[in-house]
Amino acid sequence: MNEDFIKQKIQKWIVLISLLILGGKFIAFYITNSVGILTDAMESIVNIVAGIISLFSLRWAAKPKDKEHPFGHGKIELISASIEGILIALAGGLIIYEGIQRLFSPASIGKLDIGIIVVAAAGLINYFMGWFSIKA
Repeated sequence: MNEDFIKQKIQKWIVLISLLILGGKFIAFYITNSVGILTDAMESIVNIVAGIISLFSLRWAAKPKDKEHPFGHGKIELISASIEGILIALAGGLIIYEGIQRLFSPASIGKLDIGIIVVAAAGLINYFMGWFSIKA
């Protein structure tokens, strides 16, 4: 099997599983009303968008050389990394904003046990996805 195809297939799975994790984190936020879980969910949004951009860049970079790109399409990965950096900065800004909002308008938090379980399970799944991705 082609190495580029394998990378793309793994990246598709990572994006799909990340969407499920995101759903779980938003449900946990809804149940707990914890800004910590909300910021974790926002970070997941960045991961998903970055994963989609990565998938696109892997497909683009795998294209053969052509007349307009005599050295190939590999530079798309640098552009992809730049976009991901911008997304991380935006998410950080939103997290700071939400934290300041909660500082001046505190909200009650409940059922943290469920939130902790969801976030811990998401962390474990993310770890295994990363491990598998590196191994593959």
